[in-house]
Amino acid sequence: MFRITRRVYSKAKKLPDIVWAKVSNASQAFQVPTANCLNVADLSEKVKLKLSPELDSFSASRITIQESPDEIPLRPGLKLIDIGKLDQNSDENPLIVI
Repeated sequence: MFRITRRVYSKAKKLPDIVWAKVSNASQAFQVPTANCLNVADLSEKVKLKLSPELDSFSASRITIQESPDEIPLRPGLKLIDIGKLDQNSDENPLIVI
């Protein structure tokens, strides 16, 4: 007797290795590695390290990240994979750090 099975493959979102970000009043975007980043709070920690020593006097909880300058800050607990515009993220379309 033969059994026929059907495999279903899902297109699961994959977190990119890096995201592009830009400080709101700066002209240059920079790369932030996403290794070990689960949510926006983790990304804020990585941004703080990337921008050291400029942000050494700030706690990571004071750093906010937005998808664009006109939008509200992303929740710290929001999973990175759930950021809506992450698939369009580039040096020309970075996340905004405030």
